[in-house]
Amino acid sequence: MLVVLFFTPFALLIFIVNGQVDCLKGVVLAAGNASGAWLASRVVVEKGHKFIRWSVMIAVVVFAMELFFE
Repeated sequence: MLVVLFFTPFALLIFIVNGQVDCLKGVVLAAGNASGAWLASRVVVEKGHKFIRWSVMIAVVVFAMELFFE
C-alpha cells in the first residue's frame, strides 16, 4: 500500500507533463468517489452491516445474470 502511495504522485506528474490528464474528468471522478464513500459510510452506520451484505449479494447476482444473458 505504501508503495502505491509513494509512486502515484510521480506517475501522475509524468502523465500531466505529457498532456494525458483530463482534469475535469478527474475532478468529477474524485467527487463521485468521495460522495459515494460518504454515503456508504452513512448507510452502514444507520442500517448495519447486514444491509450492506445483502445489497452486495443482490448486486453480484444481478450483474452475474446480466453477464450470463449477454
